[in-house]
Amino acid sequence: MQAVASFFWLKKEFLATRGMLINFRITFFGLNVSLFISDSTDIFCIYLKH
Repeated sequence: MQAVASFFWLKKEFLATRGMLINFRITFFGLNVSLFISDSTDIFCIYLKH
């Protein structure tokens, strides 16, 4: 019975941490996209200057 209880606790903890990882990945991806957009606008401005 103890093993079953600890298994369910581990499963709950894993799901919670997985949700946090997914949220972190989404924010990190959004950051990457914004960085990429700013980089390409800088490159575009440099290209226009030439």
